Amino acid sequence: MTPFSRTAGAVGTSGRVLRLAALAGLLCASVTAAFAQTDTPVGTWQTIDDHTHQPKALVQIVQNDSGE
Repeated sequence: MTPFSRTAGAVGTSGRVLRLAALAGLLCASVTAAFAQTDTPVGTWQTIDDHTHQPKALVQIVQNDSGE
């Protein structure tokens, strides 16, 4: 008897595939949401010297909500 001759095995396999597909979709959606939150340059950034490739300076970018 082969695994494909049993109906229960086929149903179990398709159910497993659907669950894995749903899990993959959920993971992709959560990764997209995580990257969507980093669209702003606000924060502290470190610059690197082009010649020495060593850290050179820290640049702090802040958001100005005063409307100016």
